[in-house]
Amino acid sequence: MLAVFGRGHAARLIRAVRGLQDDRALGAIGRQLDDMFRGFTSEAERADVYRILLGGMRRAEPRAVGIHAGDVLGGFAVAVLITMMTVPIIVPFAFVENPMVAARLSNSVALVMLFILGHRWGHFTGAKPWRTGSAMVGVGIVLVGVTILLGG
Repeated sequence: MLAVFGRGHAARLIRAVRGLQDDRALGAIGRQLDDMFRGFTSEAERADVYRILLGGMRRAEPRAVGIHAGDVLGGFAVAVLITMMTVPIIVPFAFVENPMVAARLSNSVALVMLFILGHRWGHFTGAKPWRTGSAMVGVGIVLVGVTILLGG
């Protein structure tokens, strides 16, 4: 759905700038892209990039907005990944007779997985991996606590 949204957003922007004078079209492009480019370009550089983009947008035909095969395959891949990630969390219930102990083991496995995910995310984004992993565990502990308070 995010891919469909992105294509629709791009198609709307292309249609919008075609009907505007150059200065207004450049302003519309800038409103969409300034936040992305501001940290590492000057105002003059952004203006040059936006002029190039405006020329391309005026020549381009907007892409079809509907759902493409890649969108469906991506959604399927996400569903498989989510399913695979739940397997380690449910394993304690298969091997531990006491449901309360199994639930706490399951929570522990989930917290370890959250730390690993946060640590990797920290590496990927350039954040501090240990801090990011710990923050993810903190959120997980709050969620587990709420679940326990609600009877889980």
